[in-house]
Amino acid sequence: MNTKIFDQQAMLHRFGENKEISQNFFQKFVDSLDKYVAEFNLLIVNHDNEKLIKKLHELRGCSAYCSTLALYEICGKFENSLKNNELDDNSKQNYLLQTLSAIKNLQEYQVSW
Repeated sequence: MNTKIFDQQAMLHRFGENKEISQNFFQKFVDSLDKYVAEFNLLIVNHDNEKLIKKLHELRGCSAYCSTLALYEICGKFENSLKNNELDDNSKQNYLLQTLSAIKNLQEYQVSW
């Protein structure tokens, strides 16, 4: 995946060029990512694909709104593959690792507002 981690200009545009609101919203989103990590791990262990699809869809929507493109992309691929029953346990783990990597990259991303 060679997608941009975060498109700051797109987010600023979405929030009417208001840096303060953009920064606050972005930080709240990044702060929420750890809960998704814990939930994804639990849902995979419990083989709860239905709830996993819902959580991926939720995270994908938040990612789109915050212009976090790499996370948006992997969540979409993971979600669609689950919906289409295309994943065995190893493939789920692979997608989970890619999703966790995108989350980690975003959490470590340095934004200068």
